Amino acid sequence: MNLLVRIFIPMSVFLAILLISVWLSAQNSRVSELNELLTKDDQLSQYPYEFKVISVKGKTVEIASPKTAQVPSVKFLKVVFPELVGKSAVNPAVLKAQIELAKLQGRAKKLVILEPDIDQVNWIIDKAWYAKHGITL
Repeated sequence: MNLLVRIFIPMSVFLAILLISVWLSAQNSRVSELNELLTKDDQLSQYPYEFKVISVKGKTVEIASPKTAQVPSVKFLKVVFPELVGKSAVNPAVLKAQIELAKLQGRAKKLVILEPDIDQVNWIIDKAWYAKHGITL
């Protein structure tokens, strides 16, 4: 192998690794910035669940949530509000708690969407939260 090839290949590999590292660092930094935005919000910070940005993929953000189309909110609500245990899903207190959760989930989405580089939110069920509370999904 000539000298140019012996120098070029390792330098190319090094530059590729460096670029990937910088890109990953920027992604993690953006996730941290968006999470800070959510934790600084007065309404969200008072709620017993912390909405967290999991990833940024292009202009799309994935946010962890205790509620998705696949997991009913009542399962979550009866853990964080024990006074709801034993009440039906149509009980006024349960309905009020569901409305509050939906409102705050919408607020988290709105705060993130207002960022100029974000235009979509995908909700990801927070399996870790459920596991921490002994609930298998």
